[in-house]
Amino acid sequence: MRRRLLALLLVVAALPLLPAAIAAGLLPTLAVPFGFSWPATGVRYGVAESVGLMKFLIHSPPLYGSTKCPLDLSWPNYELMASVCSDENGHSKCCRYINAIIAVSSAMYANTTGILGVPAEISDACIGNISDTLVSKGILPTAASFCGLGIKIQVSYQCIGMTTVLQMLQSPNFSDVTRSCATLLSDDVSCKRCLNSGLSYLRHLVGEQDNVTLNTCRDAAFVAFASQGNISTVDTASCFFSVQGLSALQVHSIVPRDLQLMCSVDIASDPEEQ
Repeated sequence: MRRRLLALLLVVAALPLLPAAIAAGLLPTLAVPFGFSWPATGVRYGVAESVGLMKFLIHSPPLYGSTKCPLDLSWPNYELMASVCSDENGHSKCCRYINAIIAVSSAMYANTTGILGVPAEISDACIGNISDTLVSKGILPTAASFCGLGIKIQVSYQCIGMTTVLQMLQSPNFSDVTRSCATLLSDDVSCKRCLNSGLSYLRHLVGEQDNVTLNTCRDAAFVAFASQGNISTVDTASCFFSVQGLSALQVHSIVPRDLQLMCSVDIASDPEEQ
């Protein structure tokens, strides 16, 4: 009796999905004495179908499983990050590192696409990919949750309606950020000048908004500026997010988009050499 009651509860919970699942050949069609009829079709379903459906739902991969995240996560210094994030008193610093690597990777992506972050439809795929990557590199599994990955730290930026690098670059007062930050930011004076310019820009742009909006627009501003490839992206991130030793590579910079275009043009051979 208990088994039949449990089967009935499972069937009722999964009722809307049964016809499509059986039609697709995903479930067995074995007839059993105990069952019920689908009201619209009169088709009788039994315990085997309900159990098969539950197995199908449990073992199905996530919806984003087949979607590839375009962000390059091969360059960060994960060993240093793992050390920082393992410190119970270093949660804030750990989150800044995670925020920084996502922002730098997004700037690399924006350099070739011109958009701020990844498209919204693959945002969940990237969040899942980033979480898996962090864990595989030795960062505590809880880091993504206590840092608010996907909520406070996003991968798809929409700042006051702006979704492209060009929109951000052309927004009021962004030229002040470009002018203040377009230099080496390795010393405290130049870094503070850049940060103050960025804060002033965000205050005028965002106004009195929640922290999530402010963080998203800050990251979008970084991506827009760093994607231009005028100075070292990692050095800029070190200033923006107050982190050091971010990259495991000796040199990590973005090629300016205009130089990319120049390199992509086929150069005609000299007529005199023909």
